[in-house]
Amino acid sequence: MKLNTVFQWLLPRNERFQTLFREDASNLAQAGTVFLSLVSTGDHESLREKSRELKDLEHRGDEITRRIFEALNTTFLTPIDREDIRDLASGIDSVLDDMEMVGSLMVQLNVVGGSEELLQMSEILASCTKEIEKLVSAIWSPQTIAETEGGLVRISELENQADALFSLVITKLFRSAVAADAIEVMKWKEIYQALEDSVDRSKEVAHAIGNIASKNA
Repeated sequence: MKLNTVFQWLLPRNERFQTLFREDASNLAQAGTVFLSLVSTGDHESLREKSRELKDLEHRGDEITRRIFEALNTTFLTPIDREDIRDLASGIDSVLDDMEMVGSLMVQLNVVGGSEELLQMSEILASCTKEIEKLVSAIWSPQTIAETEGGLVRISELENQADALFSLVITKLFRSAVAADAIEVMKWKEIYQALEDSVDRSKEVAHAIGNIASKNA
């Protein structure tokens, strides 16, 4: 191996990771927008179309995650801790996986539309993805890393709102259930649970970003 190649391998690859994570967060935010369109649609064909779009974005997210871990395995010195890189990449991937799962469930269970709570929770999730996109951009700059606190607080607030809505809607579902529509209730419970999981994952991503910010402040 040539000496200059060795030095290149040893140097931190800040730009490489910055580009990959910004691409990953942008893909997640785009998926949040598509997801909001998916739950808002009122016909089955549009539901299937949006679900396919979401699946494509999920595949793209998987590819970006693979590239991040590949970069991690081929870089000696990383710009931030290796564990933090793993946590952030895995967290973003999990948010997108859970989001795509909701879309797939709605197609599989052949359901469109829903309650006002479903739309509100979906808006919360889409807002979380946009906050994550802004936070991921901020952590790479010493000038903006201090600005992450507001975004972290915002995601925590959104997650608390989602928890309250989830509790409310599950209570409403089972209070209104009768034997004839028990299957329908279980369908919606599964959808709401997957949606709640995705919002919870967003908070885990925020924690990962908070760890990075505290170490690099």
